[in-house]
Formats: sequence, structure tokens, C-alpha cells
Amino acid sequence: MRTLLVTLIILAAAAVGGDRVAEHVAVGKAEDRLAAHGVTDPQVDVAGFPFLTQLLSRHFGNVTMTGSAVEVNGTHAERVQVRATDVDVPASGDATAGTVRATLLVPYQEVLDRSGLRGLEMSSAGGGDVRLRGSVQVFGSTVDVSTVGTVRARGHRIEVVPQSFELAGGGSVSGSLKTLLADRFGVSYTLRSLPHGVSVRRVAAGPDGFLVTLVGTDVTMDAATLR
Repeated sequence: MRTLLVTLIILAAAAVGGDRVAEHVAVGKAEDRLAAHGVTDPQVDVAGFPFLTQLLSRHFGNVTMTGSAVEVNGTHAERVQVRATDVDVPASGDATAGTVRATLLVPYQEVLDRSGLRGLEMSSAGGGDVRLRGSVQVFGSTVDVSTVGTVRARGHRIEVVPQSFELAGGGSVSGSLKTLLADRFGVSYTLRSLPHGVSVRRVAAGPDGFLVTLVGTDVTMDAATLR
């Protein structure tokens, strides 16, 4: 999300002559800067005309940024698209946006690695749920277990809550063993560095990872961190 702020700051600073020339130069600079900040294949689009008026007023009606991948603050996401409306980037102070909406894919392996869930496999179970499989130590024995978990959004987090367990070769799990496994297979993954006012609106398990929608209104973005 902060990669969008890089775009806005550069656009607001690139006051050059000629409307379409200004847009071409400013967008090119923004895309180069985004690439330097960890965005792969960045594309920037500023809607509305005249562009130069928006540039000089430091107010942008509609800005979109896309990238095939983003690697920032140790977090990896793919198929990123961010759209902000009514964006103000003052010469000093924080940038603000009336609305921000973003979609992205967080790969399963990224979630497993960041959550410290070693030795587990994660995949889609269909219907937006996720399946986890792995061998775990319980009561001094190693057991092979699979579970289907419900995926939910909570604040800045993606959470997976196991609903039922099955042992390798068949057989259900209940009682104290179920409690232990629920703790072992529970997932909580935090999306870092989201601007104030932005949270996870929706998340579902897709073929390659978690499909995440982020939404925010009256969003404040700290410009000083990216100047």
C-alpha cells in the first residue's frame, strides 16, 4: 500500500511543462521509483484531465498502481492493484486519500513462512476455505493430520480457523487432541505497513494463495517515510 504513496509523491513533485508531456515524465519517474521500492512490472495510471492542473494543485482525482509482485518489509505479494481517489499530497505533512481499494494475492508459502508453521502444506479446499496438512508431535508421538479451516479477515490480519481434523488413514479427532491441533494449525498472518484507515475487507483461499481485498476511507499516509 505504501508503494502507492511513492507514486503520489513523485507525481506531485514532477511539475514539468506541457500537460501530456508532464504526465508521461511524471508517470515514468513514478514507475522507476516503484521498481526501486520492490514493485515488479509497475504500471501507473492517473485518470482525469488536465493532468497538469492536478499536478500543480497536488490533488489527484483517481490514481491506479499495478504490479505483478511486491517485495517490501520482508513481505511478498503478487498481482497487486491499488486504486486511490481524492488524493491530496501537500508540500509538507501527511498525504490523504478519500478512498483506497487494493487487491492482491498472498502466496500460501509466504503465509506459512511468516507464521512460523514449519512442515505444513497449505492449499485451497474449495469454497474459499483452506486445507492444511502436516506431521506434528502430540503426546510424544508423530501423527499425520489434515484439516479444513475457515478463512476470515480481522483488522490487518488473515486468519485461518481449523474446523475439523482427520488422521492419515482415516479417523476423526476430538477432545484434548483436537484442542492441541487447533492451536498448532491455527494461522494468523499480519499484512504489515498498511496506512491508517486501511484494513482487510475480504479474504478467500484461491488456487495459488489468499485473495485479499483491502479497503479504506479517509486514509492518512505518512509521506516522510518515503521521501
